[in-house]
Amino acid sequence: MRMKKLLVATLVTGLLASSAMYDMPGRQTQQHPVRSASPSLPPSPGKLVTPRLAQKVPTTERPVTRSRSREEQVRQLRLEIERGLLSVDDGRRDRAYRQLLPALIKLDPAAVEQLVASWPAGQGREDLLRNTAHAWSTVSVDGAVDWASRMKEDDERSLVVTEITSQVAQGDPARAIGISDQFGIGRKDGTVERMVQLWATENLQESLRWAENQLQGPRRDQLIARIATVQAETAPEDAASTALTQMGAGPAQDNALAQVVRQWAFRDPDAAEAWIEALPKGHIQDLARAAATQSARQLASLDAGSP
Repeated sequence: MRMKKLLVATLVTGLLASSAMYDMPGRQTQQHPVRSASPSLPPSPGKLVTPRLAQKVPTTERPVTRSRSREEQVRQLRLEIERGLLSVDDGRRDRAYRQLLPALIKLDPAAVEQLVASWPAGQGREDLLRNTAHAWSTVSVDGAVDWASRMKEDDERSLVVTEITSQVAQGDPARAIGISDQFGIGRKDGTVERMVQLWATENLQESLRWAENQLQGPRRDQLIARIATVQAETAPEDAASTALTQMGAGPAQDNALAQVVRQWAFRDPDAAEAWIEALPKGHIQDLARAAATQSARQLASLDAGSP
């Protein structure tokens, strides 16, 4: 009996020991410390920057870079233009005038003005003046006019303004005539008259309305006379009326009316004669009759010479 109790006690003790040994690794695992990330040191008060502020911190590097980039573009464009103008290759010169020069005008007009001012005298300078005026008036008419107004040499200024007005007249003849008058050119050599005549050919009524609204005087009469000449090709009676009612009495009116009547009498002598007979007797009727007679003689000469 005692032996059985002893045996049972021994077995129980062994089982308990085994159980303790079996649980030991699990307990040791639970006791292992968990390593957390070491806390970072807070920034010093002078370096505290929130994410929002960090995005808005201004820098001076970008404007400087842009400024340098623009200066480099200007320098490179001017260099390419100079090389093109000095080249014997027509294609390179054409590219310098048509592409590079307008690009430099848009980027830095002052650089263009400096380039032209520094170019040596001669045919090359004259070509540069013309092409610069053309390109500048295409980019900015006001800019081109301002540049011309700063020019010191009268001959070069006249050359430049003539090119500007030629370019502007294609889209805005009234403004082109205004620019010519601003610089006092184009009246004596007939340039302004040719501009208004081309305008009347393209749009008779618009040019006539504009001319009629100008201040009365020799300049206005000069333009009306050219418009009447164009009007006489399709409406001679209206053209004669324009010369009589829109021009001041004097040599300019006489010349304009005579020109209209000559054209009219050459094309339709009967209609011209009937109109002349309806005029009041006096200087105008005599002038018109003389012009019609001149046309009749010219027409008779042509008929006599024909086979």
